[in-house]
Amino acid sequence: PEEVLAFDLWKEPLEDPGIRVCVAVHEGNVVGATEYRYYEDLNVAMTDFTIIGQAGLGIGRFLAQKRLEDLNAWAAENGKQLFGMFAEIYDPYRVEHYEFGGIKPMDPYVRREVLSHLGYKRLDFPYVHPSWNNDGEAVTGL
Repeated sequence: PEEVLAFDLWKEPLEDPGIRVCVAVHEGNVVGATEYRYYEDLNVAMTDFTIIGQAGLGIGRFLAQKRLEDLNAWAAENGKQLFGMFAEIYDPYRVEHYEFGGIKPMDPYVRREVLSHLGYKRLDFPYVHPSWNNDGEAVTGL
């Protein structure tokens, strides 16, 4: 819940053709989701968030594979081969207080390691994100 927009704020993002959402469904229940976008002018993608709601089902790998398949097709529609993808995650050394519902794959330490295994590299520069609460406060620790 710490990094997800309130339900009523999803209307505009879901209508944006530049944003896509992929969900994982297991036994009739949504158990994970990832939201991402493709910047045609830069030929790069940005993973805005990935949420895993149940550990041990391979949800993260499933979502990563489906997202990459879709992004490769999206880039191909643009006449290009996808150059790369960025993702923002909490810095585990700066935000240890987040529990993320007790789901271990959501732990910033675990996420950092998983992204590393997927080929992501760490970029070290100051970064803040606008507040999910729409209160003008910056989200730090990313």
